[in-house]
Amino acid sequence: MYENLINNNYTQVKLFGIGYGSQSNYVGNWANSNQFPSICHDEPNNSTFSNWGASQRDFYILDHEGNLVLEQNISSGLPSNLESIIINLINNIPSQPECNEGDTLNDNPCNPSQCINGTWNELIIDCPEQTGIPCNNGLYLSPSENECCSICTTYGDLNSDSALNVSDVVLIINLILTNQYSAIADINSDNTLNVTDVVLIINTIIS
Repeated sequence: MYENLINNNYTQVKLFGIGYGSQSNYVGNWANSNQFPSICHDEPNNSTFSNWGASQRDFYILDHEGNLVLEQNISSGLPSNLESIIINLINNIPSQPECNEGDTLNDNPCNPSQCINGTWNELIIDCPEQTGIPCNNGLYLSPSENECCSICTTYGDLNSDSALNVSDVVLIINLILTNQYSAIADINSDNTLNVTDVVLIINTIIS
């Protein structure tokens, strides 16, 4: 049943077992060798069993918030409606977390949401490059993993600190010496890095 749930994209379900601490040597006997479910054993004094008021072969179902939904001894077998119980619990998991005023969801930086008056509202992201705003004297560089918009970077600003200085000159020279290319370092946009680009950035710095 567990495999059927996973194969049908009910991947939220998690299955694990806890054995008596005194029987730790037999934990490996619980699992089929090609399934690898999560199996562990309790502390020697069986503190987990005590905290849950559990006995051997007790079975528990918790919802996505950790609330106890079902407790049953399964010595005589699993509940006949177990699969439907689990599917209903999974279907009741909200697609978005609880909305607390002012909270933001930024899993997708180009499609964030903010909690306003108890409701998640999509925020509009207008990226300069996407709206056609030119990047004067530079190029739009692809955003980092947690950003949405490309960044307008001035030609020669290799360390992206919004300033042209000797650090950028050193970086361009290193690129030339190691036969590497960077469009931002290509000041004259001739698809080649050479001494001309170094001279141009120096002239820009001292001008």
